[in-house]
Amino acid sequence: MLTVPSKYSFFLYAFHGHRRYSLPEIRRLASKNGLGIEEAIKLGGLTSFLLHFLLWTIPAVLLKYKVWEFYKRSKFLMGLITRLEQFSLSVDKILPVLEGGYAVVLNGGS
Repeated sequence: MLTVPSKYSFFLYAFHGHRRYSLPEIRRLASKNGLGIEEAIKLGGLTSFLLHFLLWTIPAVLLKYKVWEFYKRSKFLMGLITRLEQFSLSVDKILPVLEGGYAVVLNGGS
């Protein structure tokens, strides 16, 4: 199993990492290397994308702020973020767009 960043992950992680793929690109690369895709699952969706962008990307990437250092100082904030993440993952099932990546299970090809 591989976790692969999606083409949308640039907006979440900016210049952290440089390889981002769509599902068709992942299928093409797997096939080119004699592998098949047993299963590919989208990770995240619209609400987790927006949550990550607002709580992590803007402060950390755009404002150069050490977000984790700030959030971990407050049990209240950590609890709130955890609840927001749990909520966003449930809503992502309804709005599975702007996924941050994929979980891909490869096989030996066909």
